[in-house]
Amino acid sequence: MVNFIGLQETRLTRIDLFKIRSLWGNSAFDLACSTARGCSGGILSVWDTSVFKKERIHCHENVVIVEGCWIRKNIKCTMFNVYAPQDAGKKRDLWQYVISLADFNNFIYEAYLFDIPMEGRKFTRMDKAGVKLSRLDRFLISESLLDAIPDISCIALDRRWSDHCPLLLKEDHNNYGPISFKLFNSWLQMDGFSDVVSQAVKDFVPDCTLNKCLNLKNKLKLVKSKLKEWQADMRKLKGEQRKEFINRLLDIDKLIDRGTVSADDMVERKNILQ
Repeated sequence: MVNFIGLQETRLTRIDLFKIRSLWGNSAFDLACSTARGCSGGILSVWDTSVFKKERIHCHENVVIVEGCWIRKNIKCTMFNVYAPQDAGKKRDLWQYVISLADFNNFIYEAYLFDIPMEGRKFTRMDKAGVKLSRLDRFLISESLLDAIPDISCIALDRRWSDHCPLLLKEDHNNYGPISFKLFNSWLQMDGFSDVVSQAVKDFVPDCTLNKCLNLKNKLKLVKSKLKEWQADMRKLKGEQRKEFINRLLDIDKLIDRGTVSADDMVERKNILQ
């Protein structure tokens, strides 16, 4: 069962609830939309109100943003339905608009977004002649959501009469036992990693009533919990640093627009981008 739908290029200049109800199948839905400008465009997000609870929405010509809670998992989610323009200048204006939304700044700065591998097909768009193939459509999810729902996957469905394949993001309910602990090689190069592991090993107090195997298991569980706390702190720190860099870039860009930028500012901008 589909709980959240994001449609693009709807070409709807007004909301027709009857059409949306026939698409959804019942009346238990809510929606957010950006109507079409002329004969093109239009973005529509529809969701099951028993599964997703809306808190705030922002609608723009090229993006519909819905912030809320995924009720079954009790997870705060921000759903971006983006239909980016092809013009580079308009793309830049679009992301400037998204960043300017104060309510979503923390999400933008702190989220480490991952492109979910797509199953079923290699490409999502095909032109009418069947010559030009490209992967224009994709799901980007945050690391925190991937940790909360590790069995999430993306499947490209049949395009039928459309030039784009619908994408389905779903959770596979497979029970393969306890979730294995993920340790990334990049952590080994980060400051504090070795200290956290060493301190956790020192802090562990073995239980004399348990055998060596169970004590080893409990020791590794302690190390795992300490690493998760350390990784969350590092993610927060990186998010704050990224926010400072972006704010500084915006300040320098304003100086460039005014024609008052200095050579030192340009060097600083270059260093930040590197």
